[in-house]
Amino acid sequence: MLARRGHPPADEDLDAYSRINIKWWQKLERGEISRRRVIVGRFEEFLSSFAPELCAEEVAVEYENGLKDCGFLLPGALKNLERLRKEGYLMYAVTNGAGDIQRSRIRLSGVGPFIRDFFISEEIGYEKPSPLFFEEAFRHIPGFRKSEAALIGDSLTSDIRGALNAGVLPVWFSPRGELPVPFPHVTVIRSLDEIRPRDWEQ
Repeated sequence: MLARRGHPPADEDLDAYSRINIKWWQKLERGEISRRRVIVGRFEEFLSSFAPELCAEEVAVEYENGLKDCGFLLPGALKNLERLRKEGYLMYAVTNGAGDIQRSRIRLSGVGPFIRDFFISEEIGYEKPSPLFFEEAFRHIPGFRKSEAALIGDSLTSDIRGALNAGVLPVWFSPRGELPVPFPHVTVIRSLDEIRPRDWEQ
């Protein structure tokens, strides 16, 4: 999207955007700003030094539209989803992302057939890590028991804090191995092959 506007980003620019993006989503998770403010605000901050002549509002719209056409998978994703399904686990998705974007990405990535239901914050009315988000999601899962559930996510602030807030087992997917984990009683995995719920239950 930036290249089409005459500003192809270097790796360091993408790294800078990633840091800014995470910071703005964390503001949403703390309840400080609205989702709409995240979508535009992250580009206002990034473009102020990268390409100040670009309109953050226009860039944000084009970027969001582009996300709908992307469905990337981590190594081993489908193999492990198939394994977990054969082992009898029921899998659900929880996200703070926009509903239309996330549903499109799930479909394009091929993980849709493995996911029994999607819980999207803008549709539920609460954001991760709020306990209210998870309680509403749990209410729609037949026979749900917290003692039999785990939440696997890559965000300490929304996924892991959310799991702790909700009273389910937190599993931090941290492929780069960042340590230490700032929360107690968190299972850490480095690859999707390490998703072994029966080991966690013992």
